[in-house]
Amino acid sequence: MVSSALQFLSHHSELSMDSARFLEALRFRPTHATTNPSLILSACQNDEYNSLVNDTIRLHRNEGYRNIADHIRLRFCTELLDRIPGMVSVEIDASCAFNVDASLAHSRRIVQLFRRTDARDRILVKIPATWQGVQAAAALRAEGVQCNMTLVFSMLQALVCARNGAFLISPFVGRLSDRMPAMQGSSATQDQGVALALRIYSRLRQEGHATRVMAASFRCEQQVIMASACGMVTVGEHIMRRLAAMRASAMPKPCQQFSEAMQHCPTPRDLHSFERALAQNRTAWLELKHGIEAFACNEAQLSLLIARRLP
Repeated sequence: MVSSALQFLSHHSELSMDSARFLEALRFRPTHATTNPSLILSACQNDEYNSLVNDTIRLHRNEGYRNIADHIRLRFCTELLDRIPGMVSVEIDASCAFNVDASLAHSRRIVQLFRRTDARDRILVKIPATWQGVQAAAALRAEGVQCNMTLVFSMLQALVCARNGAFLISPFVGRLSDRMPAMQGSSATQDQGVALALRIYSRLRQEGHATRVMAASFRCEQQVIMASACGMVTVGEHIMRRLAAMRASAMPKPCQQFSEAMQHCPTPRDLHSFERALAQNRTAWLELKHGIEAFACNEAQLSLLIARRLP
């Protein structure tokens, strides 16, 4: 029997846990999990995971900060894979986001590490949805590697990703709705983040793309419920707790999928045309840049943590 909103969402959509804290997976029982530099850093700073982090640093102490960080990612994500039936998304270093070769190199490094595990086919390489990131993901797809395109703040990014064969894209609901906090969770048309996720989902279906949409970066449980019409949502632990405490009978109804006339949106042919088109959406351009900068800062903080703990 479905008693909580969390159970309802698990039954009617694919629920992902947006966290590296694998011990929580047994509590919430998600199908998938997503990680990013901020979430890996947060887990490393949690006392519950000190032993894992310190052991990993000690074992790989002579390999340099970047490689040690990759092994830490591997450990957390392997533990997640042992506790969930679905996929885990592993994000590349954000400093690679505007460089195709660097994105490919780090993605291949991650793939190589996970090929030593039994769950290598359940890994998604997570790449920021820049022009360079899209090109890197297309090259990886040709090598049999599936990607989760992250930091999506616009229809343009979503369509470029889908038209280049991306496996999955993650529109960031909360960061867009932060621009109008009074509207967060109010309705699918007034909440800008939820509205974008649902419009992206509808547009990709109308164009016939196989690309999946996983709404992310939520600020409240109402946003999760509304955006679950996309079929996939990835949710932080704090909101999962609130959804677990919410009775299914008291939750608002999930939104109906948007159905609207398709506006013409040509695919940019090169970096210049992509960035020129994206810059017309000032919010999307700024949020993409800020997101990449924040994740790059998290990577630097992880390196400092590794340096402090090196034996």
